[in-house]
Amino acid sequence: MRLKCRKLAGEFVSSTGGNTAVIFGIAAIPLFGALGVAVDFARIDKTRSTIQSAMDASVLAGLAAQSGSEIATATRIFNANLNDPSAALNAPAYTLDTSCGCLTGTVSGSISMALMAVLGISTMPLNISAKATNKHTATKPLTVTVTPTKAHGWYPKVLYVWTKDSSGAVTSMTQMLTYDFQFTPSQYGWTVPALNVASARLTLDPNYQSWGYKVRVYYGTALGDQSQAGLQGPYYDMWSDALPPPPVQYQTVTLQGDVRSHKTCDDKHGQTINIEDGGDNDYQDMVLQLTCTTGQATVAGTPYLIN
Repeated sequence: MRLKCRKLAGEFVSSTGGNTAVIFGIAAIPLFGALGVAVDFARIDKTRSTIQSAMDASVLAGLAAQSGSEIATATRIFNANLNDPSAALNAPAYTLDTSCGCLTGTVSGSISMALMAVLGISTMPLNISAKATNKHTATKPLTVTVTPTKAHGWYPKVLYVWTKDSSGAVTSMTQMLTYDFQFTPSQYGWTVPALNVASARLTLDPNYQSWGYKVRVYYGTALGDQSQAGLQGPYYDMWSDALPPPPVQYQTVTLQGDVRSHKTCDDKHGQTINIEDGGDNDYQDMVLQLTCTTGQATVAGTPYLIN
């Protein structure tokens, strides 16, 4: 009996049958754990990318929105672009800094785990942020000076220099000179400032999107009505970015003003502007020179990400 027991014990110790199954069973625990980590981290990476794209799009859209609606627009765009049920997020938060033209967005939350939950890790935290600015450095005219070199005719005129923002809204309108016709004692009247005398240099707000000039023509004396002389009565405006203006019908007279421009304001001798106020067709009703200085300015433009 003793010999039989010893034999069985020896056979058990020396037997190798089933070792592979035992080893695999022991190794399966870390193997499946590693597999779970890989799968869940792939999900985390995809979810983070989706949320990051939504946050990037929101700050860009917010800065491109109308002033005062930046944060509301950013929030709406973020929520519209987010579609990931595996993420539990808090409400996004935005900070607008007008000094740098920046909009910063952040959102926090968590993503639920699938396979890693077996190891006791049910969620992973998420913190996403994005920052955008609409400020660019550009070379542009920063000052403008107007010099009248010739003026005559019956129609008084006023010249303004304006700036507009990216939406086309006027942000400034500055009167630079006037021409006032007088029936007596002079046939043609005078300009303020006088001919060949430069107006005060106008410094433009560097945040403008576009700039130009406007000529206001008072045409009440079209039929020689002296009671309409001076800067009064009916008028029409000629905008440099919308020339020629529509024709004007005044009693029995049709008036069609226009402007001819030569060179640019930053040319050595400036930009020459020949104005036709509609009384004739000689483009000599007022002749001006616009001169400007250019420089580097930080200006608003198309938003871009800076994070």
